[in-house]
Amino acid sequence: MTKETYSSPIGVLNKAVGNGNAAVLLERIVFWNTRKKGGVEYQGRTWSYRSQKEWIELAGLKERTGKTVFKLLSDQDFILKDMRMGGPLGNRKLMMHVALTDKTLALLGGTHLAMTATKAELAIQDYAKTAQKAAWAEKPWAEQYAEIHADE
Repeated sequence: MTKETYSSPIGVLNKAVGNGNAAVLLERIVFWNTRKKGGVEYQGRTWSYRSQKEWIELAGLKERTGKTVFKLLSDQDFILKDMRMGGPLGNRKLMMHVALTDKTLALLGGTHLAMTATKAELAIQDYAKTAQKAAWAEKPWAEQYAEIHADE
């Protein structure tokens, strides 16, 4: 595997996500979730919130593309999203709260600077292995035994 170094985190995110628009939106979410005053702490995660329209405008996307990209990022387990009331008291409105998943945090290695494509690929592979191990552990013992001894 060749080591490709990107000067921008968008290159790494694009390689991991496989979609340039999704990489741009994810980079904006990463930026707002890693700032000191980037959001609110809830369920052990930092959640940043804006209206869906504001998130889409931050990434410079059209509305339809932005909605598709949010679905892609959520379906591929790069972000968690939740529609809740937010904003200052007296001006609360429905906001899209967005948090980074463990998969994204592993991909970024705790920071979104100076990442390599190789590290991104390895982080995704490690995440997939962990998910497989968790699925295996949930299987009944008899199924596990049968799979281990299937070749005998």
